[in-house]
Amino acid sequence: MDLGWVAAGLAVYLTLFGLEFVDRTNMMVVTLSSKRNPRYVWLGASFGFIVSTAIAVFIGALFLDLLVHDIFYVRLGGGIFVLGFGVWSLLRHREDEETVREVGTHQVVLQAFLIILLLEMGDDTQILTVLFVASLGNALLVFGAASLGLITTAAVGARAGAYLRKRVHPRLLERVSASIIITVGAVLILYALFPFF
Repeated sequence: MDLGWVAAGLAVYLTLFGLEFVDRTNMMVVTLSSKRNPRYVWLGASFGFIVSTAIAVFIGALFLDLLVHDIFYVRLGGGIFVLGFGVWSLLRHREDEETVREVGTHQVVLQAFLIILLLEMGDDTQILTVLFVASLGNALLVFGAASLGLITTAAVGARAGAYLRKRVHPRLLERVSASIIITVGAVLILYALFPFF
């Protein structure tokens, strides 16, 4: 095994883990995990990270110049979706505890997948992944290391959400979660409109 590739993979892993750990996407994993089963949120988020990483590695590297103008629409659309979801979460009538628990596994996984995938489109970590592919020249290495770093971050975020769920009153947690989601959506829209904001 070439130690140079091991070091490169470790650098990709640590860089993306560190950046994503404090990123809005991980805050969304924490928020979703505070309301739903954290294992299923982690599963959906992990799939979202893997798909976004695959896009960055296999398509983004080839078409970066062509997609640079379309990133605006991806970011704007993602921001509107997340903002709308946050407003819906804040305004919907509180369901009784049994109804909340009846949400199916596939719905939680799909919700987490779609939200994380949308948040990652055009995100700094996705663009950084494209740059890693260009500089290292090994798409499989970057894909594996980047995916592992992002999945690890999602695991930490899901665990933090589960911790909060046990220690914060459900209504307060629901309001705080919806407020975070609305804030993330608003920031995404502002970032799409003013990239240097």
